[in-house]
Amino acid sequence: MLLWLIENAQLIGERFFKLPRNWTEDPKREWSHEVKIARGHRFFKPCMIHKQQAELPVTNGSGSTFTVGFVDYYVEYFKSYRYDLEVIEKKWHSPEHHYLPAKNPQQPWDREQIITKAGYWTESSKTTIEEDKLEKICYFEIKPVIRSLGELLRQLQFYKTYLPSRAALAVVSDDLRFRAPIEGQDFYFIAPQDVEALKAKELEALNNIPVEEEPEF
Repeated sequence: MLLWLIENAQLIGERFFKLPRNWTEDPKREWSHEVKIARGHRFFKPCMIHKQQAELPVTNGSGSTFTVGFVDYYVEYFKSYRYDLEVIEKKWHSPEHHYLPAKNPQQPWDREQIITKAGYWTESSKTTIEEDKLEKICYFEIKPVIRSLGELLRQLQFYKTYLPSRAALAVVSDDLRFRAPIEGQDFYFIAPQDVEALKAKELEALNNIPVEEEPEF
């Protein structure tokens, strides 16, 4: 089941963790001081797996290397942001956007300074700047058969105390009997049969797209 999970980790991230699949405008407005200049012109592309590891040690997090257990599979998903410099330049002094620091509202447009300050690309020939950011951390516990619900929940809650607060913890199992109580404890439940059914449905929809016939001459 681990090999299956590795093969389908990208799809699981997109469908079950709702990670972005296409270039789109970011609906969030959580701008840092440096990127307020790009507000309204921030775009991202699909999340991609940046790091993955099987049998990841879980440590006590107190600075020591004491291992309290092992998580079956670990994934980091990164999202790439893109900022359009040409659009930003056109609206640099626009009154409806707060592009400039309040201390210096008369600051002139300086392409090199903006790129360098933002910490992204420093090539002036670029029309965009990009930035990769960690979007989601996911830990997967594989249980082909759940022999004891209580034992599994104790294990998950124990790991949860040592994992980052923003991390997702998911159970991967063919055993559907305990899906509801596991999800009721704020853990994800990933059933391989659900993933395979989703893949088959999407493949069927793709195959049903009409193909335009080439004109005969």
